[in-house]
Amino acid sequence: MPAEESLHTQFQNLISSEQWDRARDVLYELLAMQPESTWLHQQMGSVLHELKNLKDAEIHLKTAIAHDPSYAEAFTELASVYLSMGRLGTADDTVKVALSLDPYDPHSWMLSFQIALAYDDIPQAKHCYSQLERIIPESAALTDLRTKLLSHPKNKDKIDYEAQLLAHEKTLAQDPEYDMAHYSLAELHLKHTKKYDLAEKHIRTALQKDPGDTDYQKILMRVVRKKNLWLRLLSSPAELFTSIEEKDKEDFVGIIVIVVFLAAVALLSNNNPYLLRFLIFGLITFFMCSYTISKLYEYMTLTEVYHEMGKVARFKGPFRKIHRLPYQYRFVIFVILTLISWVVLALAIYLLIE
Repeated sequence: MPAEESLHTQFQNLISSEQWDRARDVLYELLAMQPESTWLHQQMGSVLHELKNLKDAEIHLKTAIAHDPSYAEAFTELASVYLSMGRLGTADDTVKVALSLDPYDPHSWMLSFQIALAYDDIPQAKHCYSQLERIIPESAALTDLRTKLLSHPKNKDKIDYEAQLLAHEKTLAQDPEYDMAHYSLAELHLKHTKKYDLAEKHIRTALQKDPGDTDYQKILMRVVRKKNLWLRLLSSPAELFTSIEEKDKEDFVGIIVIVVFLAAVALLSNNNPYLLRFLIFGLITFFMCSYTISKLYEYMTLTEVYHEMGKVARFKGPFRKIHRLPYQYRFVIFVILTLISWVVLALAIYLLIE
């Protein structure tokens, strides 16, 4: 029993310090001693979710639910895992079960709110928000949700961004390290005040808390593009593949220029097959070069955040050893890889055209 209590204490300390890999290892030890523990399976699901191991997280959470079908917290976490998987319908069904078991759980209502926004269901999002107003009034989380609701492109309600700025700044006065408030302030400054330096400062502060958060990373790169005209131009081809919600006005201008250029190519080269081949080759080469340069810049920017925060160990995958190298070595390696990819692609395109 004392050893078991010690492992529980270790686990709680590791969770507090967000050392998810070590917390997972301790949980495996605890589960070896208590394989039928509903709570341990639920905790393992949460930790594996943090580690982006979504499939195994789903298995442990389903095990917890099989042991206790009335365990609302396990249903809520499972719905969150499904949301991370992009399985919106399943996430929606699961969170409804969680709310039927515990209709006053704020986490379940927050999940339902996120799902509603993902579906562009503004009335349902407003309903979730009104429920949360009763459960957690005047909370920092509620301020964040209000900003998300008002900022959604399908919401016709006009956002009072100055009031939202003040609300988030009030939150930071009480908790200077609250990353969601920094994220919301960055988004508000990006979209409304155009104070890009301030937006970058806030989003970098948010990334100190969680450099792997993809929403934080997207806002950082949008701010960086706003501040760098050349990067914005190079990124235009890549923005063809992003959603409308993630595009800025400049992105649409770049896309229109590309479309007009393609139309001009079609007209000018109608009776000249050699010119057509040359223009197609040039266009594809430009697209691939601009795309890879913008992605290289994005990669170097984001990986440097990990290095600055001392969280390089979070890198996974086949290139993890390269990711952990100092900046100058990573830069040289990926520039060489980019140049090689250009040569290979240029040869392939030339052979196809010929």
